[in-house]
Amino acid sequence: MHSIKPVLRIDKAKANGDAPLYIRIIKERKPTYKALKFYLNPSHWDEKLTKVRKSHPNSVRLNNQISQKIAALSDAMLKLEDSTSPYHTAKVFSAVQGGRSIGLLEYAYTVLDRMEASISIGTARRYKAVISKVSTYLNNKDIPIIDVTVSWLKNYETYLRRQLNNQTNTIAANMKALRKIFNDADREDLLLVGKNPFDRYAIITVSTEVEHFSEEDLTAIMNVQLTPGTKIEQHRDLFVFACYAGGIRIGDLLKLKWKNFDGERIMLSTSKTREPISIKLAGVPLDIISRQTSERSPEGFIFGLLPANLDMANKQALHNAISSATTYVNTSLKIIARKAGIEKNIHFHMSRHTWATRALRKGMRIEHVSKLLTHRSIKTTQIYAKIVNADLDAAMEVFND
Repeated sequence: MHSIKPVLRIDKAKANGDAPLYIRIIKERKPTYKALKFYLNPSHWDEKLTKVRKSHPNSVRLNNQISQKIAALSDAMLKLEDSTSPYHTAKVFSAVQGGRSIGLLEYAYTVLDRMEASISIGTARRYKAVISKVSTYLNNKDIPIIDVTVSWLKNYETYLRRQLNNQTNTIAANMKALRKIFNDADREDLLLVGKNPFDRYAIITVSTEVEHFSEEDLTAIMNVQLTPGTKIEQHRDLFVFACYAGGIRIGDLLKLKWKNFDGERIMLSTSKTREPISIKLAGVPLDIISRQTSERSPEGFIFGLLPANLDMANKQALHNAISSATTYVNTSLKIIARKAGIEKNIHFHMSRHTWATRALRKGMRIEHVSKLLTHRSIKTTQIYAKIVNADLDAAMEVFND
């Protein structure tokens, strides 16, 4: 047995009291809802007759729309019940959308188009890569987004692991991007109420070792003899600066202009989170800034590693310039590490890890470390606390001698 009827969801009413109208299908005692995309004041809804009261100025038109949708749903359900294959009510609700549910890939690229204006090119490329993997998995044939279930997600996870040899954290990153797409679809009522598969799917990550420099390593890097004024010295300065000044990401450091420095502190909004931060400088980072020879006009780049005439409004040109400079810096850092006798696989992001562990060892509160790193959650910062705690545990071994 099944039933199809319109219901006014008072539980979802807006601040002004208007409530959304839904179609509810009860199949095998399980209710499923789909929004009809319009709101009514409860005073205009006849709960007993399940129709819009005549007091509403558009009652005739709205009641006709409701009747047409229920008729379409009833017809679809009868056809599905005549078939021998089991079906989910999602296939019935596709009639509400003109017989077609929006495709997974179709909607994913719609989300990406909306995002591109507000996210970095690098992040956009990561989303494109995620969607491309899904497309390959589907043999470039789209499927209705409402057909994606928890089982589908688990099968896709198995494909990523076995066919593409993706590791657990890579799979997690892919699934988090997909989850964002499904959450957007859910907010737009493109999924059935309560049928977002990510509500019942767990994304699993594993802890990875965060490689950082010890005080001895950092001192060795700083003591490497380099020719003054050369690019390789500038690259070393940039890395050391980050190790002392909040672990600022390389993209944000490269974009720092003299207008961001007031003689005592640097002020910026990070590219990743858009969060404004102010970092007071002393000692080593102040000395590094004092040795910069770039043009000290307000719009001049402090470290002079990006083209002076770079159009900052051109996202593609900015991305390309930062990517090129980052590659150059990382190449120089590997040379410097060899000269310092350090065997670790150095890259610029290690400066961020190094600053965080140094800050915690020196007694900075984890809340302050998290704030300067612009972490959205302190849980992200706790990985550094674990490193420091492990060092303390190792130090306590002296009492076992």
